[in-house]
Amino acid sequence: QRFWTQHAHTIMELRAASNTVIVFQPTVDQAGSLGTVDETMNLMYSIKEAKVLEEIFKHIMMHQMNVLSEFYRFEAPSRHVELSSALVSMSLSTGSTLQLIKYFLTHPPIITGPKEVAESDEGGDDTSGLSIPSQLIRFYLSKVGRRYLKDLLGPTVRQITQEERRSNLEVQPGKIDHAYVAHNTQVLVEKMNALLQHMTSKDMVDKLPQPVKAIASYYGETSAKHGRQLETVGSFFVRDYILPALNSPFEHGLINADPSPRVKRNLHILGELLDACVGGQGVVVGGGEDWGLGSPTSPLFELVQKRRPDLEEYVRAIQGGPKSAILGGDSFTNEISMRQLHILHSLVFLHEAEITKMFADVKAAEFTKMLARLPNYQAKLSFSFLNSSEQKALKTFITQKNESPCFVGYVDKKGKKGIVKRVMVITLHKIVTFKPNGRTAREAHLLDLSEISSPSPKSLDLSFQTHRGESHAPLGAVFKISCETEEVDEIITCIRRVYEHSLSSVPASIKPKVSVTPLSRLEAIPQPDHAGATGLLNAYKAMCAYHQSPVKPTICWYIENTYGQMGSTFDLKSFTHHIREPVAPEDFVPLFHALRYSWNFEGLTIKGYEQLHSRTLAIAVTDVVRYNTTIKSYVFAKVNMKSEGVDLLVEALYANTSNKIRTLSLADNPLEDRGAASLSRYLAEPTLVAQLTHLLLPNVSFGERGAIQILQSLLKGAPAALSVLDLSGSKLTSVPAATALTQFMGADFCRVNTLKLSATQLNPARLANPDMAKAKSLTHLDLSHNRISKKDELTGLATLLRGMFNLKVLNLRNCQLPARDKELREVFKAAPITLTHLILCENPLGLHGANALISTIGLEEVGAEHGLLNHLRVLELDDSELGDQGVAALCTALRGNRSLRALHISRSLKGGLDSKQRIRAVQSLSQYVASDSALEELHMAGDPRQKSSQLIVNIVPFLLTLPQAKSLRVIDISGHAMHNQGAVALAKALHLNHTLTHVYWDDNFVSTLGVANVKNALKRNRVLRDMPIPIHDIAELYKLESTSDLEKKKLKSLLVRVQEYLRRNAQDA
Repeated sequence: QRFWTQHAHTIMELRAASNTVIVFQPTVDQAGSLGTVDETMNLMYSIKEAKVLEEIFKHIMMHQMNVLSEFYRFEAPSRHVELSSALVSMSLSTGSTLQLIKYFLTHPPIITGPKEVAESDEGGDDTSGLSIPSQLIRFYLSKVGRRYLKDLLGPTVRQITQEERRSNLEVQPGKIDHAYVAHNTQVLVEKMNALLQHMTSKDMVDKLPQPVKAIASYYGETSAKHGRQLETVGSFFVRDYILPALNSPFEHGLINADPSPRVKRNLHILGELLDACVGGQGVVVGGGEDWGLGSPTSPLFELVQKRRPDLEEYVRAIQGGPKSAILGGDSFTNEISMRQLHILHSLVFLHEAEITKMFADVKAAEFTKMLARLPNYQAKLSFSFLNSSEQKALKTFITQKNESPCFVGYVDKKGKKGIVKRVMVITLHKIVTFKPNGRTAREAHLLDLSEISSPSPKSLDLSFQTHRGESHAPLGAVFKISCETEEVDEIITCIRRVYEHSLSSVPASIKPKVSVTPLSRLEAIPQPDHAGATGLLNAYKAMCAYHQSPVKPTICWYIENTYGQMGSTFDLKSFTHHIREPVAPEDFVPLFHALRYSWNFEGLTIKGYEQLHSRTLAIAVTDVVRYNTTIKSYVFAKVNMKSEGVDLLVEALYANTSNKIRTLSLADNPLEDRGAASLSRYLAEPTLVAQLTHLLLPNVSFGERGAIQILQSLLKGAPAALSVLDLSGSKLTSVPAATALTQFMGADFCRVNTLKLSATQLNPARLANPDMAKAKSLTHLDLSHNRISKKDELTGLATLLRGMFNLKVLNLRNCQLPARDKELREVFKAAPITLTHLILCENPLGLHGANALISTIGLEEVGAEHGLLNHLRVLELDDSELGDQGVAALCTALRGNRSLRALHISRSLKGGLDSKQRIRAVQSLSQYVASDSALEELHMAGDPRQKSSQLIVNIVPFLLTLPQAKSLRVIDISGHAMHNQGAVALAKALHLNHTLTHVYWDDNFVSTLGVANVKNALKRNRVLRDMPIPIHDIAELYKLESTSDLEKKKLKSLLVRVQEYLRRNAQDA
């Protein structure tokens, strides 16, 4: 067992008696590159050096605290926040934080220079615009008071997050419709009362952390002489303790994900009102928003006044904390970063003379002695202790390799010619040694480091071997760096820190073995905070250095901003679609190398990226399959994967026996029968496919032999968890192919519920056998794009359906079903009673098909309640050539139907304008939707290319009956060329209808007048929430020369208002 897991507990016991640890958090620039804003800030400090800085800080706290005020004068205002954070971390280490805070409350530093940008009105926890005491307090309370915040604010924040769509606390008249202000104010008052009642309860007062009470007492003491004690203490409590948590609930652990903008706004409003209540603020609150707190008639004013006495008593109660320096609070690990140590070291070194003068003689001498135990800060940063050749070589290396040094020092290398001097450099990703003449002696990546050995405090051996962890490359050269130095422990610690930073998720089998004597020399290295995508980002940069590939800012940005949640799917589309700078295939190799060891993801999706023909990239992708143990879903669709790629994939699947994948999709790849043979080897292994639930192989160019191999391997592998099988596009023409399919579906272990056989040239008669009848789990069957027009094919389909007792969805799209009553009636009659969704689109059914459907309503031999149209919930007949007569007959038969929920008849109407058949069809449609039916969706779009399918003005009577449609929720009337006359009728319908939530109405030649009428209707309609802009109509209108600029401006204004009303309704839903 490797050292990293074997001795972790021992190390923590030996070296982590204190709750303060040094953490390594390299500073990177905003572009996400390896170079840093100030790369020397990543140079590490040893525990010994950190202890000296701690002693210096303690010396200042005990003998001359005015030095702390001078720190803020020495530093630029832009770095005051970092300085405050460093002081709090160091004071926590020395147990003097409350002493530090009290000092700054009574001795606020006088800062000269430009003011910082003020804190944002809402969202975030920006400390840059705060006073120095507030900065210190916020950093302190964020560590010692988090548990209390979870108890106090957690229930309220979670409730507001869960009620996002229903809850709106906006009361600013300019940001919401005036009609909603009163209602929202009432909701806000209710939530505030509940929060205040919870906050002022005896239980929560008793739970309040002692450090918070102590700081409240300090505020009370300093403000008592001004007569504003209650306001000052209350303001501190809310602004420095409560508001940061409300503005950043995710960062404070109150919720598990970053809130939406609406939730952020609601929490901001709640926080501002709390500040007004507890802090005693008056009429205007944050951001200059006037909420009417100065008006005696305002409910918010009444709330503040009513709760005032209780809150005054509460503010007095929270000032009862003891004044001791060491108080109880949350248990936490105090982290001091390398950058914070740099800040403190630079201040005491660069301003040594000024600080020394502030001490008395004896204490000044002690300060000077302590400072002398630290290295020269300027030399540490400028590398002036190196000769000119070494300095030049180091800076050239840093620039060319885009690396950041973390350790630079001399070592004595043990070689064949004796001891020679070398400069050792440890960066974020590499270990390098330079000769005195500046030439590189050795250069190796951290991933090639195989062992760290140190038998004594002055001796060090670093062993390397190239190509470690590579599956398709033999192990490379082995070499060793053996040296002696006084800084062996510092070097070991530095290597371990940068390794954990860049390659923390690398498995133990690849991490270097550590052998150090005695064990107590090892420092405790805290686990890095790799929340979200940080670990993947660091690993990607490390792999760029390994593969000598440039770091791509585009890839860094998408990693940071797209993949912050655990358990998500990594989709390469983020990096390949709609980006300004396309990424070359070879530049993705480091990214996939990093994905091998990333445990953040459960899925990997690559769609439409046809560059996997590059063997180097193909190996990098399949190595993710080989090594990763958390990704359970792999989708490689339309990536031009051929049989060679399948060989690599299957080899990787075989190698990773510990990871049982659930989804495998190779859709739209030219695998052919050779690829099927390779894939069959994997599918035939029961242990490998035991948890496979989705096998998606549509359009992979399988011939009959390939399809048979796949089905036979599935029968052998017996994947009992498989629920979805897609073989669309494979050839299943022959009897052996159909037999292989039915044998698998009829197997005892088979639990497939969704079977997709689109475009397989399959005759359904060959599936109608006893084996297929055993497929009791089958609920979804897709036979689309298979020719089923001959009598034997239709008879076979009917026989097949009679044996499917649990079928729910049947897809027969574009099967060329004939317009013959007898054969179609036999098929529809055979449909099981469980069938709820039937897709018959793109079949030339005509009037005969409509009559065949209608005939199933009252079939005596199956019982009227069992007729097809009496148990279907969704019927899709788009492009089925029903014609006006067929639609009229069908809608007449469906009148009062209590089963059907969705009817699709788009582009199925066909006839002449104002003809008898057209008028009858519109009347039947109107009577159907106005009847006591259960219809919720009606899709009846016309075809813009065929005038015969457009209702034009004939749609008006239908639209005027929509107010009577009591169940209809969704309607699509696109493509009917109804012009403004139809739009006016639609507006009248929307004015009275109270059920429609979605309306689609593009391609109707509607102009400004029609849009204006719809806008006026939506002003009163509070239900409709989705009505996409008719973009085609608007585009045509803009093309017309007769459309003036004034009309275009008016149209734009109308569309904006329409969207505002829809957004209003969506928020109320």
